[in-house]
Amino acid sequence: MQNPKIGWRPVAITATTRALQCHHLPVRGRRSFVVFSMVGALALSGCGVVQRSAIGFMEPILQDAGARIERDTDAELVAQGLPGTILLIDGLLETSPKNDALHLLQARSITGYALGFVEDENPTRASALYLRARDHALGVLERGDKDFAQAQGGTLEQFQAAVRELDDKYLEAIFWTANAWGSWINLNLDNTAALADLPRVEALMQRALEIDPTYYHAGPHLFMAVYYASRSKILGGDPERAQEHFDKVFEITENHYLLAHLFYAQYFARQTWDPDLFTETLEWILAQPEGLDPDSGLSNAIAKAKAKRLLPMADEWF
Repeated sequence: MQNPKIGWRPVAITATTRALQCHHLPVRGRRSFVVFSMVGALALSGCGVVQRSAIGFMEPILQDAGARIERDTDAELVAQGLPGTILLIDGLLETSPKNDALHLLQARSITGYALGFVEDENPTRASALYLRARDHALGVLERGDKDFAQAQGGTLEQFQAAVRELDDKYLEAIFWTANAWGSWINLNLDNTAALADLPRVEALMQRALEIDPTYYHAGPHLFMAVYYASRSKILGGDPERAQEHFDKVFEITENHYLLAHLFYAQYFARQTWDPDLFTETLEWILAQPEGLDPDSGLSNAIAKAKAKRLLPMADEWF
């Protein structure tokens, strides 16, 4: 095996310099060429400074790739490729463990992977993935706000007070912490420890709702809609409040985000014992055209696949 310390510097310098000199390439092409050269340098280099510089250069490329994945309508292809992306980000975080942008990208990637491709078949594995995603986003909040970090081990009242003081700039971390955490709870409603965490998750998502209710396809509203629709009234469910939040999501997204309608059938119609609403909503999802919302291509494809699986459940559930 070649000694990894021999010859890495010329490879990094030569590849990068050559890429920068390729002025005939379009900007995106030059950028990608340099990034792949950097990846090669990372593999050969033991120099932490070079590695961290390359990772910083790669961040916007990874963000662009994430957006491209969310536009892809081939859910099967994404299901096969996304684990590799997650492992790549894990590798980059080994070198740059305090890189908040990578942690948030990882939280988003793992949450999406668990929801879209794992939860229905393997809830136990999905639970572990949701906790892993939560910890990526939660770490960003803990590193950024010392009062919040300290409140983590305090009372519910102390935690809620710290959440109310979180700066608006932490919206992304707040949302993905609550989203992943709440998804874990939703799969473990028979766990008293999980249920005890619900007020903390609600506090986080309420803060996200205050900062920007339109963020990520009206995500804060959608979360609160499912929050109130997925439980009986005895456990804090509230169909009226759930309907209000669902209506906000439908309005903000102009009915183009099909996962919201899927959750409306899966949670609201079931909780209000309305089999007609359940069936009609799922059939409406399946009837929607391709390209309804290019930016939500993957989510909409996942919603259709899930709707197809849920339709036969009507007789069993109702």
